[in-house]
Amino acid sequence: MKHSIKIQLISVFIGIIAFTIILCWGMNNFFLKTLYFRDKQDALRESYTAITQMMEREDYDGLNAEMGRMRYADNISFIMAIPVSWQFVETSANFTSVIEKKEMLSRLQENFNETAGEPRQVKVLETTSYYVIQEKMYPASNTSYMECYGTLKNNNLFLMSIPLAPVEESVRIANSFLLITCMVGMVMAIILVSFITQGITRPIYQLADLSKRMANLDFESRYDGDQENEVGILGNSMNQMADQLKKTIEELQEANKQLVKDIEEKIQIDELRKEFLSNVSHELKTPIALIQGYAEGLQDVVNEDPDSRNFYCEVIIDEADKMNTMVKKLLTLNHLEFGQDALTPEVFDLTEMLDTVISSNKLIGEKQDIRIVKNYNSPCMVYADEFKIEEVCTNYLSNAMHHAEGQKLITVSVADEGKNVRVTVVNTGKPIPQEDLENVWIKFFKVDKARTREYGGSGIGLSIVKAIMEAHDQPCGVYNTSEGVAFWFCLEKAKGDMIG
Repeated sequence: MKHSIKIQLISVFIGIIAFTIILCWGMNNFFLKTLYFRDKQDALRESYTAITQMMEREDYDGLNAEMGRMRYADNISFIMAIPVSWQFVETSANFTSVIEKKEMLSRLQENFNETAGEPRQVKVLETTSYYVIQEKMYPASNTSYMECYGTLKNNNLFLMSIPLAPVEESVRIANSFLLITCMVGMVMAIILVSFITQGITRPIYQLADLSKRMANLDFESRYDGDQENEVGILGNSMNQMADQLKKTIEELQEANKQLVKDIEEKIQIDELRKEFLSNVSHELKTPIALIQGYAEGLQDVVNEDPDSRNFYCEVIIDEADKMNTMVKKLLTLNHLEFGQDALTPEVFDLTEMLDTVISSNKLIGEKQDIRIVKNYNSPCMVYADEFKIEEVCTNYLSNAMHHAEGQKLITVSVADEGKNVRVTVVNTGKPIPQEDLENVWIKFFKVDKARTREYGGSGIGLSIVKAIMEAHDQPCGVYNTSEGVAFWFCLEKAKGDMIG
């Protein structure tokens, strides 16, 4: 990954650490010596003040203690001498050797005698009426010192000296050690930063993967980190966004399905409207043509025998009656489909109603040698619109009688199915072709058009049955048997409180 955030973070951290190390090393290299020398200068000044005060108080014990501290704490060598004679004043507490005393006495004399010795390499740091603090290089010994020399208040001369070579060596060693420490620290910091950035970038990579999944419409993935920082807030926000997007897309998909369904229904309704107009025109064309033909014939035989006139009139009346029946059924179906004929549900005895329907059609069946068998027990209380259910039963029985063949047997059954009851009307005869079983509910559909025309069927009765059962929110159907065809529908049984 060319621009990995992990590499960027490591690079930034290494850059900051390197800059910090270089800055610290540079400041140590350039300012440590100055700070060290200033500290030594302060030590000389403080030692001078302490010695002066103790001598004024004649506190020789304190003076000896101070000289010992100066030697061990600040590495300050100290001598006192009498002016003119240049004789030592004993300072054994400072533990200065005889050779060192002589060397320091020589330097003390040199400082007070500007013309003595070789040309001086000196840097004056501070001058007062009592002492001078300076950095001085002595070519004879090739050694540099920070010195404080002058006159005490008892008129004795003094010299306090700190060799600078150890100071410079300490600075060099300190700088070298700091550089090594910084290098080791940088390596350790790089390793530590790698682990830290791994922990920082891992949830970021997880969020990046989550965003890719969301871009591919996969909203099941979730951020499962437990960070309580900005990354955690972002992860929780993405989880919420995934939930919301999933819900929204599901709603859009559902709305799209509904839209497709509505479009298909609109196309189907438009096709049905065209088919309806065509079917109505076709169904009306035949009786109108017959009425027109027999009316013209009636005009021709108006003065002839009465039997001919009566026959012509009967045909006209019969065809007009068929047209009237078809129009009434169309109006009934239209009211049912558009919800204009509201249900009036009530509790009634289904078997009693079936007995009435069978009795009404028994005479017609006997004329056609059709036998109707009842297969149910009384009573059977149901909750439905009795008038419309009677129309369903009438249509089923009428349809069965028109298509009964062979044994010409019709069986009407009522079966208990728990909360519902199932009414089945079975007739012996030719089965309905399998591909036409679901089409029998369509308006004007006729399996055998010639035979339907023969008994005056319009192909609307079963459509009315379907509409009535859908209004009751109950199923209905048809299937072939080994000897004929069975039509069925279900109704809700009346509850005890309804009957009471």
